[in-house]
Amino acid sequence: MLKKKKVLLIEDDQLMVKLYKTKLDFEGYKVNVATDALAGLKSASSDPPDVILLDIVMPGMDGFEALRRLKENPKTRNIPVLVLSNLSGEGEEVQRAIQLGARDFIKKSDYTMKGVVGKVQSALGREKINHGGRFTPR
Repeated sequence: MLKKKKVLLIEDDQLMVKLYKTKLDFEGYKVNVATDALAGLKSASSDPPDVILLDIVMPGMDGFEALRRLKENPKTRNIPVLVLSNLSGEGEEVQRAIQLGARDFIKKSDYTMKGVVGKVQSALGREKINHGGRFTPR
């Protein structure tokens, strides 16, 4: 039996948490949730996930600072991070996220839950090859 891939979702919006977690659970991922950046940093360091979904706009520490810290930490620097945002998704925000080490920038309003799952699969270097849920490396 394949080990479930772990996703750490760092998101403060409870509706978005419910939507992402429900879809990712359904797709066979083990999802841990942190509702602020500091809790996310602690979780990523103590129980490193296979991929991180990181909201940018959060109270306290924003996602850009959390991303910087994730990429500076030897325990978390190689974990792919997908940035989630309702920001414009153009120009400065995308460039800043990529420069800080994000694998991708997902504008929340432009992606369905299925699209986000596709981005997670891509970040893990895997694609679904059939409806049975088996995966194969790219």
